[in-house]
Amino acid sequence: MKAILNEGDIVDVVVKRKEVYGLFCQFHEYEILVLITDISWIASFCSCEQVADVGDKLRIKITGIDYEHNRIGGSIKQLYPENNPWDGSWNIHEGMTIRAKVKRYVKKADRCEDKPGYFVELKPGSCAMLCDSGKDLRINTLINVIITKIDLNKRAVEIELAEE
Repeated sequence: MKAILNEGDIVDVVVKRKEVYGLFCQFHEYEILVLITDISWIASFCSCEQVADVGDKLRIKITGIDYEHNRIGGSIKQLYPENNPWDGSWNIHEGMTIRAKVKRYVKKADRCEDKPGYFVELKPGSCAMLCDSGKDLRINTLINVIITKIDLNKRAVEIELAEE
């Protein structure tokens, strides 16, 4: 493996395979694994299959390189350390309204009792699952959501669509 990648590099990749535990991405001839724990600061989904599709383009930060075993790790959330809601820099709280971006529609969202939902970005690197309330939300549009519950132990949140 050529040493053109370095830990800390930021690269644009293409999702080549998705598993429950992570996304296998391609950067030139390199395969980079982004584990579920490196997708979002907020644990609001139980499967990477809900986060992306094969062919999706993502920007990631290289977090580890093991040339001996031909393994490279990447992270989306590490691109945005300022958006970590658990370290005190972002005062996230129940009842808070956030302008969120709709990233994708999920036909079977585990956090919605396997009913449909929307994967939304509260801030870059901090995402949550919004259960489908019957409103047709368009991908890449901004919506208002309310934080209805925070579980500090699981580092998870529940959100609802705010009334417009």
